[in-house]
Amino acid sequence: MMEKEKEQQEFIKKLKKEVDELSFEVNHTKLANFKRSSIKNLKIFKKKLRMFLPFVLVGTMLTGAYAHFVGLPFVKQPVRTYARVKLELDSDSHFNENRQYYNYDDTTSYLYVYSKWQESNNCYSRQIRAYAINENLINSVIDLLESDNPDIESLMLDPTAISYQKSNNLTSEELDRDDYIKATLFYNDKDDQIVRMQYPMEVFQVSGIYVLFLLLTSILVGLIFSDDRKKCYEQIKKIKSEFRNIDLEEVRRQLILKKDNYDRLTRG
Repeated sequence: MMEKEKEQQEFIKKLKKEVDELSFEVNHTKLANFKRSSIKNLKIFKKKLRMFLPFVLVGTMLTGAYAHFVGLPFVKQPVRTYARVKLELDSDSHFNENRQYYNYDDTTSYLYVYSKWQESNNCYSRQIRAYAINENLINSVIDLLESDNPDIESLMLDPTAISYQKSNNLTSEELDRDDYIKATLFYNDKDDQIVRMQYPMEVFQVSGIYVLFLLLTSILVGLIFSDDRKKCYEQIKKIKSEFRNIDLEEVRRQLILKKDNYDRLTRG
């Protein structure tokens, strides 16, 4: 019997609270609507934060890693640039060197071997062998051409192209010349460097790659958290339906019913 009375007292207490809340909504409709709207917006914000937090966290980590290893996107930054050397030299000890702080259009190094002129059909001809040179062989090629008796076989290379040249207008000096070797070499001189601002195209490239990475990462995160995002969408719809603006007539009707029920239970 006491348990039943206790349950009834709890019900009356709950009913009294509902009556007070409904009375407040009727008497202070604008304030009640503002309170409902604030609670609704706060709940929706929390759900949206949960939806977009994975994208924000991954985007922040990606931006930090990209800035550390590649550079900040959309911003001109100082970069260290090594001198790009174009060195032309031959077996006659002639050389020509150019230094620039950007890449040449043609950056493949080649070694050319011109054979001795040979008479053939009332003219002269010679063979030209071209060898592509890797950057790790640059110093070997320079040492070779600076030696008194350059031996191309010591490089153990196969020609990448063979061509033939003909002429009927040669000097005696040219006819007497033995095999002739020349090279056009490209390499970075790491002892010669400058600090400069990035060129616009470099900024565009860095930014473009960053945007591509960010897009692909966002798609991946979206796929991983798709179920959780759908759940949040449904919860947001539910929150919007639960926290609509007050229908004053409906609230008055509920107030009358609950107040009558409360008066009946507390009478006598």
